[in-house]
Amino acid sequence: MTIAQAQNAHFISRQFLATRWDENNCRPCCVGCNVFGKGQLLIFEENLIAEIGKRKVEALKKKRHQVVKMDRGDYLTRIEFYKELVT
Repeated sequence: MTIAQAQNAHFISRQFLATRWDENNCRPCCVGCNVFGKGQLLIFEENLIAEIGKRKVEALKKKRHQVVKMDRGDYLTRIEFYKELVT
């Protein structure tokens, strides 16, 4: 898999805004695992625990329940931040 083919996979679903932008929640993934394999969540969790530790993974699971409200400006700020990181 090349970087151009990689997708941004989320351990905790993107529907939870509190963890959507958390970089501990995201890892590069191939389309086969991310889309067709529905994220391979058990494997994803095992690998994430090995990488960042069980405490941080459990914190992500709890964090997803926090209520977060974002407006258009918040999204645009996030987009610009990540665009700058990759250019």
